[in-house]
Amino acid sequence: MMNKVLYTPEGYIDMRALIMNERSPFIFITSLRGPGKTWGAIDYALRCQDKPFILMRRTQVQADFAAAPATTPLAANLRDDEYLEPVKTGVKNFAQLNVMRKADPEDVLVGTCYIIALSTVATMRGISLMDCDILIFDEFIKEPHERPIKEEYLAFTHAYETINRNRESQGRPALKVIALSNALDLANPYYRGFDLVNRVYAMTSEILRDPDQGVAIYRPRCQEFWRRKKTGVLYKLRGTQRTSAGDWADMNLDKVKSLRLKSSAVPICSINGVGFWKVNGEGYASAIRSNGVPAYDLDDRIDVAAVHMKNQGLINALFNRKVIFESVDIMLRCGELVQRL
Repeated sequence: MMNKVLYTPEGYIDMRALIMNERSPFIFITSLRGPGKTWGAIDYALRCQDKPFILMRRTQVQADFAAAPATTPLAANLRDDEYLEPVKTGVKNFAQLNVMRKADPEDVLVGTCYIIALSTVATMRGISLMDCDILIFDEFIKEPHERPIKEEYLAFTHAYETINRNRESQGRPALKVIALSNALDLANPYYRGFDLVNRVYAMTSEILRDPDQGVAIYRPRCQEFWRRKKTGVLYKLRGTQRTSAGDWADMNLDKVKSLRLKSSAVPICSINGVGFWKVNGEGYASAIRSNGVPAYDLDDRIDVAAVHMKNQGLINALFNRKVIFESVDIMLRCGELVQRL
């Protein structure tokens, strides 16, 4: 197995090399947007093996878009002489797209993709996907505006068991999951379920493996790609210069430091149980709260408005990571707050 991520000369992630050389059955990859994660995973599943593969999204609405020829990510992988052919499966919430190549006298089947949703896969009882060796779980981390799926990690393990069907006991390799997402929240249900959140935040290299669980977590830095991307017109907008919630994925443990709250410490407020202070001119987030300052609850719209009205400086400091955190747990809780502010 490789111990570093390979890139193409253009700066994209070499997904073929990554998948071919990674033996772990669960591969989770987070990065900035655009370095070829989804395209490369589909390219591998379509061109480097001769079996159908599964494309899974979190919600059924997302899966429906992925199953429509006009909006599916598979369209980007088509060559000039190829096209998509939807196939009626007769099964609710279960779609099939065939990639066809034009030929004479008959068009040729290049590959088959089944499209499902994590939120509805439990309804697909009695369906066998034993002919599939690869499941691509695209956008596995929810966007801040999306609703969470109840017991999401448990739903994922149930979906995996439904599809995998104890292949190992039959002498077959386990279903390989290739989970892809932008780095929106490293304290997501999956990394929490693996109990790897602290280790992910402490990563100093691009790859973390847990052989006991069969999990490999990749955080490609994509430095060359980012160097070119940040010169684009979008990044000239002032609003994009603020750190988004996704950029919390790049935080290092040097921001974690327990400080003594001396008499000179100034309490600012508390938000959802996290106390915020000014210590020696710096913002400090702590489990210790002061009773003499406002306590806000982000489930209350009035409190959300009040935070924005009275504590804009604190919000900017959080977004721009100019805050010291008492512990990793407080840092993770602040990451969740950022996504709700």
